[in-house]
Amino acid sequence: MERTEVLLAEYSEAGQGCRAQEQYVRTTLHMYLTLSAALSAFLVSVAIPPMVKAYVCLAAFGVGVCMTLLVLRHRKIYGALADRAREIEDELKISLHTQVKAKVSSSGDPSAKTMSAFIIGLIAAGFLVAAFLIACGS
Repeated sequence: MERTEVLLAEYSEAGQGCRAQEQYVRTTLHMYLTLSAALSAFLVSVAIPPMVKAYVCLAAFGVGVCMTLLVLRHRKIYGALADRAREIEDELKISLHTQVKAKVSSSGDPSAKTMSAFIIGLIAAGFLVAAFLIACGS
């Protein structure tokens, strides 16, 4: 295999990796939104002691923190793969992906992945506040 073929294969893998990271972020966001809705409905509809409700909220907060970190990790991996794809495009003098998408987000730029992490973090913070209010109110 010559270098061009290797770089094209690596370019294809980088594109596939970027798509996979985007899918992982969407899946993580949907999972946490579903969990949040289910726990909120559970907390409102089931008669359990306030301290148990507070512990459930703390657990939801913990899961939210983990998922926020997971989304940020996916964003970092996506940025690394996109940077590598740009390097290969420059080396081969092609512009397949970046011609369609003028600027592929680098890992520090605001993106849908950053917004997903923000949404998860905001909901997690809401569970932390709820846990505090429930614990203080009981």
